[in-house]
Amino acid sequence: MRNRGRGWGQGLQAAVAIVAATALLVSCSGDDPDPSGNPDPSQSEGSQSQSQPPDGPQTGTVTSLACWGDSLTAGSGGDGTTYPDVLAELTGLDVFNGGVPGERSAGIAAREGGRPAETTVVGGSIPAEGGVEVKFGGDVVIIRDEGTLDGTLMDVHGVLTKDQTRVKGAYTFTRDEAGDPVEVPDGTPFITDIGEANRDAGTIIWAGHNDIRLGGGQELLDNIATMVDYVEDGGNYLVLGLSNGTGAEKGTPFYQEGVEFVNPALEEAYGPDHYLDVRRWLIDEGLDAAGIEATDQDETDIANDVPPTSLRDPSAQGHLNSEGYRVLAEYIRDFIAEHGWI
Repeated sequence: MRNRGRGWGQGLQAAVAIVAATALLVSCSGDDPDPSGNPDPSQSEGSQSQSQPPDGPQTGTVTSLACWGDSLTAGSGGDGTTYPDVLAELTGLDVFNGGVPGERSAGIAAREGGRPAETTVVGGSIPAEGGVEVKFGGDVVIIRDEGTLDGTLMDVHGVLTKDQTRVKGAYTFTRDEAGDPVEVPDGTPFITDIGEANRDAGTIIWAGHNDIRLGGGQELLDNIATMVDYVEDGGNYLVLGLSNGTGAEKGTPFYQEGVEFVNPALEEAYGPDHYLDVRRWLIDEGLDAAGIEATDQDETDIANDVPPTSLRDPSAQGHLNSEGYRVLAEYIRDFIAEHGWI
């Protein structure tokens, strides 16, 4: 396993300091990870800075991009169009789509590698061959629904599978090759292959839409800080602000925590060279960028400080539609070009 580079503590301390200076969170109740106006977990989640490229690794040598997030990154509502796919078309780069519908920031950070999921191996060891049940601490859901994830546990490479037939799912780790049994202390991290493989890519993080309903603003900031710190050698990274939709207008709990608390904290933490308020841009400039004349409903949305309906999927309040994802990708492409990534 490669050296993890900068410790995530620096980013975490910065985020905590910001939060301490921010207005009191408006708490939300309930256990549904899909808040009103937020991406639906059952489906496959400002003005552009004109500043000069900062000193450091922004050298125009980015050869690939990795986009980490929830259903908005996966492209739910886009009828097959995703912003990572459009970015690939616009830039000619290899673009990894690390979007998982319904996932919270803890699971996104675990897959990306910034905060690997801590394990408890039933029986305390990886057997000489075959699989063993693995449990994860906290509220980490590293695989949504049934699926697999390749990675290493105590330097043993294998595949993690999830069985949804059991309550809350059950994970099994199966080593690739037979060998000696390996003792696994509680808390040992599971390191994903996709996180390792994309660590040196230009990294775009759009996480947290599914955290807000459970009052997860602080945890969200912490998890994004670990993801940023995991980027190879402090390289090219971009954090996107949370977006909103119908049911998450001004005055709602999602708006108060996500738009008024989290987004300003992210902007303060990462600054104009590493933070992009995509929600603000979609509201102010998205329709013009798409060449769409505002409808009456769009005007109502804009007055409520919500991205216009003409750029969103009507069947799910928070998701964009194909045109919304396309203009978003164009906006991100322009930003990373101006900042020397490409």
